[in-house]
Amino acid sequence: MAAARRVALVLVALGAAALLPHVAGPFWTGLVTQMYVFGLLALSVDLLLGHTGLFSLCHASFFAVAAYTTAILQVRHDVPTALAAPAGILAGTLLALVFGLAVRTRGVYFILITLAFGYVVWGMAHRWSSFTGGDNGVTNVPFPAVGGLRVESHTEYYYLVLAVVLLCAIGYRVLVASPCGASRRARRGCGAWATPPACTCTRPSSSPGRSRAWPACSTSTTTASSTRSPRPFRSRSRPP
Repeated sequence: MAAARRVALVLVALGAAALLPHVAGPFWTGLVTQMYVFGLLALSVDLLLGHTGLFSLCHASFFAVAAYTTAILQVRHDVPTALAAPAGILAGTLLALVFGLAVRTRGVYFILITLAFGYVVWGMAHRWSSFTGGDNGVTNVPFPAVGGLRVESHTEYYYLVLAVVLLCAIGYRVLVASPCGASRRARRGCGAWATPPACTCTRPSSSPGRSRAWPACSTSTTTASSTRSPRPFRSRSRPP
């Protein structure tokens, strides 16, 4: 019953999102489009904080670097969307990689360093007005166009953003439910990366009719869920 109710709510929400541009004006359509974009940013924050326990205060910096890179390439260098968008994603990813390799702290020190890093990126975006546009930002960014497919109105752009957000949300659910997501939650609860199962073999007494003993392996693995801290469990195989 709960699953059916959840599916019904999702279908109602998708139907309302699909009908919004036809019942609301351009202002509300543009506003909801921006809500989708920042909702996707919040989803990435939940992936970092909710499933790994890393409280970062510079998450918007990577978002800003990717957005500035894409906009500047399109507006000032006439780079097509098919190249500008991947370049923006790559720029934000490389910045996060450099920051992740340079920072080896935890706890409150990690929070303070991310706060300082966020202020550095904000200061560059605000002060370097000749490059970033300062408070005005980069204006006259064109609609996305890939090959013969072109977005020519705010309504079409709304549906494009909605489709991207839905795909990212599905990918988020798949990642969280995967073994990789479980290991990240294990790190949040244990304070260290989950290790592979350790196997130690013992030799029990021989069973009747057997000329040799069967090794029994004791394994201890770390599991995690979204509602509780990971707890190790022990399983022991028995000889037939």
